[in-house]
Amino acid sequence: MDKLWSRAVIGLFIGSALANFSVWIDFLVILTLTSYIYHASAFLMAFVSALILGPSVFLGPRLGRLVDAANNPSWMLISSLVLRGSTTAFLLFMPSFPLFCLIVFFRSVMALPEYPASNALTAQIISPSDVPRYFGLLGLLRGASKIGAPTLGVVLASIYGVALAIQISIGMTLFASVTIIFAFYKKLHIFTNKNKYFENHKEKNIKELKSDKNVSDYKNISLMKMLLWTVTTYSFMVFFINNQLPVLLRNAGFNMILLGVLVSSSGAGGIFAASYLSRRRRSKQSDTMNPMRATIVSVNAIAFCFVALGGAFMLPLSIAPYVAAILFFCTGIFSTTEAIRANVVVVQGFPKNAGEITAKLSAFRNFAMLIAPWFSAIFMHYDLSISVLFIVDGGIGLMIMYGILHVYKHFNPKTGHSPTLPG
Repeated sequence: MDKLWSRAVIGLFIGSALANFSVWIDFLVILTLTSYIYHASAFLMAFVSALILGPSVFLGPRLGRLVDAANNPSWMLISSLVLRGSTTAFLLFMPSFPLFCLIVFFRSVMALPEYPASNALTAQIISPSDVPRYFGLLGLLRGASKIGAPTLGVVLASIYGVALAIQISIGMTLFASVTIIFAFYKKLHIFTNKNKYFENHKEKNIKELKSDKNVSDYKNISLMKMLLWTVTTYSFMVFFINNQLPVLLRNAGFNMILLGVLVSSSGAGGIFAASYLSRRRRSKQSDTMNPMRATIVSVNAIAFCFVALGGAFMLPLSIAPYVAAILFFCTGIFSTTEAIRANVVVVQGFPKNAGEITAKLSAFRNFAMLIAPWFSAIFMHYDLSISVLFIVDGGIGLMIMYGILHVYKHFNPKTGHSPTLPG
C-alpha cells in the first residue's frame, strides 16, 4: 500500500478538494448576484471584489499566526469550513445590497483559516518526501475545479436558479468539514509523533525568527522573503492582464471564442503539470531542482511567455490565435508549478510556521491581485495594443525577478545561488 495514504491524509485530501470546489462556486455565485440581481456598476463590482480579497490582506497573517499558536489546525479547519458554509447560507435570503456586501465580507473572514490550517496539517501528518506528490495530486484536483466548478455553477444557475448553486456549495463545504472530522476525531495525537522533520524544528514565530541571529534562522527568513516577493510578482503579472483580457481581445479584433480557448488552454496546461508533479515514481533528474528554485524558474518562464505573447499578437489574425493558445498552455504549466512548489517550500521549510507563512503568501498574492488591474487600467488609458501590454507586463515581471535575485545574492554572498530548503 502507498505509504502516503493514511486515513488522516485521505480525509484532508478529500476535504481540501471539496472545499476548493465550493470556493469556486461561491466566487461565481457572488459575482453573478452582484451583476445580474443587484445590477451593480463597474465600481461596485470592484468594491465586491475588494470585499472578497481584502480581509486576507489585513487579517490573514494574524489568523495564520493563530493557527500555528493553537497547535490544533484540524479543528481550526473544521470551524472555518462550518462558519463559511453557514455564512454563505444567508445569501439564500437575497438580502439588500448593503447586507449582501456585509455577508460577503464576513464569509471572506470566516474562510481565512482554511488554507493556512490545511498547510499546517500537511506539515504535521505528511513526511517531507511525500509532500511534493501530495500537492501535485491536490493541484490536479484544484485545476479540474477551476475549470469544472464555474461551468457547473453557470449551468445550475441558468437552469435552476442561483439558489441551487448556493445550496450545492454549502453542502460541499459542510461535507468537507465532516470528512475532516472523520479523519481526525480519534487520533489528534498523531500530530506530535508522526513527522520527525516537524519535531526537529524549533517552536518560533516569525517575529522571533527575525530577531534571532542564528545562521539557520537567518537563512529561513531570507527564504521566506524570497518566496513572498516571488509569488507576489507572479500574482501581479497574471492579474495585470487577467481582468482586462476580454476587453483587450475585443479591441484587437478577435472573436470572443478565443477567450474561452485561451482559458481552456491554460487550464489544460495546469492539469498536465499537476499530473506530472503528482507521479508516484519520478526519475532522479526530475527532482534535482529544489522547490524554491522551481518556483523562481516558473515565474521567470511565465514572464518570458508574456513577452512572447506580445509578439504572437503582432502576427496575422489567422495565425496569432494558434500561437497564443500554445503559449497559454505553457503559462498554465508554469502557473501550476509555481503554486505547487510554493506550497512545498512552505510545508518543508517552515513546518512549525506553515499556517502563518501560508497566510502571508495569501495576503501578498491578494494585495497584488487588488492593485494590478488598476495599473493595467492606467496603461490601457493610453490605448496601448494587446501586444504592448503583454510585453510591458512580462518585462516588468522580469525586472522585478532580477531585482529579487540581486537582493537575495547581496544578503547571501556566501552562496550566490537561489535558496535551498534547510536540511
